[in-house]
Amino acid sequence: MLNYLTSQGIRRTSFLSLLGLFSVSSWSVIAAEYKDHVDDKKSKVDSTSKTNEEKQGFIALPIPMSNPTLGTGVQLVGLYMHAKEPDSKAHNDTSGIIGMYTSTESWLVGAFHDGALKDDSVRYTGGIFHGDLKLKYYGDGNDPIFAGNPLKYDMKMSGVMLRALFQIFDSHWYIGPQYNYMQTDISFRELNEFWPEEERVKSGGLGAVIHYDTRDDNYYPTQGWYTQFSYMDYGQNWGGDGNYNIGKLSTSNYWSVRNDLVIASQLTGMTSGGDVPFYEKPTLQMRGFNHGRYRNDNIVQAQFEGRWTFLERFGLVGFVGLGKTAEAEQDILSQSTVVTKGVGLRWQPVEQKKMNIRLDVARGPEESTLHLSVGEAF
Repeated sequence: MLNYLTSQGIRRTSFLSLLGLFSVSSWSVIAAEYKDHVDDKKSKVDSTSKTNEEKQGFIALPIPMSNPTLGTGVQLVGLYMHAKEPDSKAHNDTSGIIGMYTSTESWLVGAFHDGALKDDSVRYTGGIFHGDLKLKYYGDGNDPIFAGNPLKYDMKMSGVMLRALFQIFDSHWYIGPQYNYMQTDISFRELNEFWPEEERVKSGGLGAVIHYDTRDDNYYPTQGWYTQFSYMDYGQNWGGDGNYNIGKLSTSNYWSVRNDLVIASQLTGMTSGGDVPFYEKPTLQMRGFNHGRYRNDNIVQAQFEGRWTFLERFGLVGFVGLGKTAEAEQDILSQSTVVTKGVGLRWQPVEQKKMNIRLDVARGPEESTLHLSVGEAF
């Protein structure tokens, strides 16, 4: 049955990528965004933490969450934001464990560690997760076949992500390999009569990643650029079942209009080819709808956000998103545009670290949605 969905017209439809949790894609974002010093910097960190207590922070608390993809529930988050040297503009360093349970009976547990070596010239990431998500399958495109009555399916999964990035000379460019592996058991609840057994699918991918980063902070940037390019080849050579590829290019810009007002923007494009499992196809990931609602072989989206800190640890945002999907790359600009917009509230729980808890209300083409999570949307 899964092969049918993958190969036929219906197929023409995943922590962060969890980093958002958390959906599969949201996990990827969370795991990829945090940095941790290791042994050769430990003495400096220890010294800094003693003389500069404000440079580190720890969050361990249950956080309510809500989004249209997974429902309403709670995240159990343990984040350690490591110390860094006084006046350093190096990335904030974080290790963590996470857990999630929602009203749809979806759950997820995971852990990540993201580190740096040799004065940030080498960055490495490792993350592992296991969970069972209750999701909806709409089909492909802006008007998918199951848009009015999406098929409910269970996605039991276990996975790992490993990445190492190497600085190019003393520049802001980093390049390196990445490996992804996920074992997934898929079952469609409404199709049990025709498809009574879970179908197990393994995906293993090896690829290249390029980063360009001039942000002044990776929790709450106020200026700079952050560009990410990745190309992943999935196949039997890397431990998977099917042969396909996924490419992604995303670039974000942050501009301080004044000390309390930041304008943030992000442009993202994704493309895929081969026998891509439907749940790994590119999907629009804007606030205002279920993240599986707009899925296709190719997507492009733009997001714009104004962030105003009106009190020392409280802020307001306004945002808009624009997106398109298409089966063929050359047709994407001629497709109709999906538009979302909304407002949000921010609260900074740790005084010394600008990592916010966010509450957003968004309006998409079909519905209004509530989003409650940790960290900025981008």
